[in-house]
Amino acid sequence: MADRAVLSVHTKPETRRKIEALAKAQGRTKSSLANEALEQYVAHQEWLVREIERGVLAADRGELVDDDMMEAWFRSIGATG
Repeated sequence: MADRAVLSVHTKPETRRKIEALAKAQGRTKSSLANEALEQYVAHQEWLVREIERGVLAADRGELVDDDMMEAWFRSIGATG
């Protein structure tokens, strides 16, 4: 199993019990369930960092929307507050 690495994680007993229950209900191992969750979390965090970086670069280039335009857009979609 050279394409895998061991990662030890400390968690709350309640979280461990939930993982055990989910794994049993799904006929999976705790490890496969935790690995899938970690992969999804990491992918989401990578996406989030990329999008934030894109937004910062756009702002640095002056690609901003002023308040009046945003208010008009909110009104157009019925999101008034």
